[in-house]
Amino acid sequence: PVPLATGAAVAFSANNAAPGGLTWLAGSLNGLGTFSVPQLGVTLGLDSPGLVGAGVAASAAGLASWTIVIPPTISGRSVCFQAMQMGRTTQVAGSYAL
Repeated sequence: PVPLATGAAVAFSANNAAPGGLTWLAGSLNGLGTFSVPQLGVTLGLDSPGLVGAGVAASAAGLASWTIVIPPTISGRSVCFQAMQMGRTTQVAGSYAL
C-alpha cells in the first residue's frame, strides 16, 4: 500500500457505487473486524470504525470521492478504510501513516 503522509490532503475513491447513492467512508486504527451498520443494512470488515469526512453522492458513473487531510496524530499507525452505501460496501483497503 501507498503510505499516507500526515498533514497532507489525500484523495480516496470508491468505484462501482450505486449512481447517485449517498456514500460514506469509514476508517479504523484497530484493523479488521466486524461492525454492523443497521441503518444501511451492511456489515463492515473493520474493528470500531469511525466516519472519515462527510457522505457524498456517487457520480452517474458510480464513483464516490473524498479528499481527506491525514491527521498528524496517526503517524506511525496502520489504518484501514471501507466505503459503504445502502445495502453495499467496498472491500477493505489498508495503509499506514508516515
